[in-house]
Amino acid sequence: MTSGKTSVLTDANTLQVVNSTSAITITIPTHASVAYPLGTAIDVMRYNTGAANIAVSSGVTVNGVTTTLTVVNRYGVISFVQIEIDKWIAVGDK
Repeated sequence: MTSGKTSVLTDANTLQVVNSTSAITITIPTHASVAYPLGTAIDVMRYNTGAANIAVSSGVTVNGVTTTLTVVNRYGVISFVQIEIDKWIAVGDK
């Protein structure tokens, strides 16, 4: 992807490749907006030099926090897994 977006249901269990020289933000929406099944994984890879940021909508938490996460390294990947409604964990290069 070369521009920011809010994640949609078809992003479930896919690898989202951020290929930009500018920072891009992907937002994880609330369950009320997109009803991901529990256990859904969304992987985000920073492919180019631009930052790959992952934000959450109000009411959503990742690892118990509501801050934006960033894939730190080029070619790094963070996997987001929904463990409860509006609760996700993140593992990987963060």
